[in-house]
Amino acid sequence: MPSQPPSLGKCAYRFRHPNRPREYCGRPVGPNCQGGDERLPTGRRACLWHCRCDHATREKQTATDLVRQLERTLNEDEDRHLEGAYLRGAHLVGADLSDANLRYADFQQAQLQHAKLGRACLERADLGGACLEYADLSEAHLEDAALPNASLKHAILNRTHLYAAALNGAHMEGANLTYAYLEHANLQCAHLNRARLLGAGLDRRSNSEGTDWGVPTEEHDGDWAHAAAVYRMIGHHYAEKGNHEEAHKFYLREMTCHHRDILTGARPSSGSWDKVKGWVCDRLRRPLFARGVWCLHKYFWGYGVMPWRVFCWMVVVVAAFAIAFKYWGVACGSGAASHCFQDALALSLITFSTLGYGDWVPKGDPAHLLAGFEAVAGALLAAAFLVSLATKYVHRD
Repeated sequence: MPSQPPSLGKCAYRFRHPNRPREYCGRPVGPNCQGGDERLPTGRRACLWHCRCDHATREKQTATDLVRQLERTLNEDEDRHLEGAYLRGAHLVGADLSDANLRYADFQQAQLQHAKLGRACLERADLGGACLEYADLSEAHLEDAALPNASLKHAILNRTHLYAAALNGAHMEGANLTYAYLEHANLQCAHLNRARLLGAGLDRRSNSEGTDWGVPTEEHDGDWAHAAAVYRMIGHHYAEKGNHEEAHKFYLREMTCHHRDILTGARPSSGSWDKVKGWVCDRLRRPLFARGVWCLHKYFWGYGVMPWRVFCWMVVVVAAFAIAFKYWGVACGSGAASHCFQDALALSLITFSTLGYGDWVPKGDPAHLLAGFEAVAGALLAAAFLVSLATKYVHRD
């Protein structure tokens, strides 16, 4: 049986979450707060925080230090419980709301720059269009929260729970999303340039259509190993969704970061001479063989997924050997030698494909040796072309 509403001088807003510390708000009613919320019994008045004030009234409250009043209200409550608070359009710059219970709160268009919301519970809160630039939301719970078109530039979202959160159109440039939980989140048309994304969790139900990933901070800072891990996470997400074009793009970015890590190592975090000198020496000590393998891996077949590059190498090899055969000469069955480029090109194509009609043969011992090398190169390039073509269309785990 639900308990009776509090006395007339107390807020009768009824909390909806099953883990509520009490059934009703019970705070003193505010002046001119006639309610208007479906959680209030008919005819009952609300406290300042559950009152559906208009923007003009809220601005007046801001002038009387709304931030300090809100912080005092939370500090007076042992559970820091303010579920369903109506703070639409409120100016709460720098407010300390850490560990507060603000489920179902309405923060639409609110100004929350530099606010402290660490470990706060904002499940199903409405933060549409709110400004949360430089706000601290580390380890906060924003499951099913609405943040469309919110500004989260340079916000701290480390280990923040954003399961099924609506972040469509949100601006998160420079935000720290390290190990954030983004499963089922809506990131449609969100802006994430220069965001930290190491360890962030995405799944196939996360909506990333039109997401502007930009360049993550890990890559911008030259932390190539971590940047590769970020690109692999994004590429794996797109592969799970069946968007192989985007998965291919982020696979190339991942491999490029691995390549840069082998060639250059991590970029020094500061410009001090000792660190720069150490970085240069580290580059010089890196094995030339490993650097050569990665260069071949990139420029020969585009990390194994660009068959057109292998095809270009095939054309180059055929043309180069054709020029060599033209120089040495091509002998026909009658023994007459030809220095025509067309005949040399035909011989090069036949040798490359290991077809060997026998009507045209290279003239001279050096040309015979070249023909053997071209036959081997043709077999290897054909195999590489087929491997890269197959790899491009095979699902990558």
